Amino acid sequence: MKSGATRVVNNASIAGQIGHPDVWYGISKAGLINATKSFAKIFDGKVVINAVAPSPVETDMLASIPLARREAFLKTVVTKRFAYADEVAKTMLWLATESPEYINGTTIDINSGSYPR
Repeated sequence: MKSGATRVVNNASIAGQIGHPDVWYGISKAGLINATKSFAKIFDGKVVINAVAPSPVETDMLASIPLARREAFLKTVVTKRFAYADEVAKTMLWLATESPEYINGTTIDINSGSYPR
């Protein structure tokens, strides 16, 4: 923290922003989004802390989502596909290294327009 280069990037989820069917997963991700905002204030600029909130991502975890829910979700996204893991990783890397320090306490949505805010 003394060097001013401390950054934290939390991996939240769209589940923390919508009425998610897995209530406890949604609650945990909403809590992480709130913690991101709260800690940005608590650390008073000494730590830059942000989060990403991706929608479903092309990973092994995607198979645990029921097919009907996956198909319904794909109808809501502009790209008509799930996010790629490297898209999430590149966003997290940017937040952790190159993003302006003024971007602090925010959550970057990675959802191809499925949940505009």
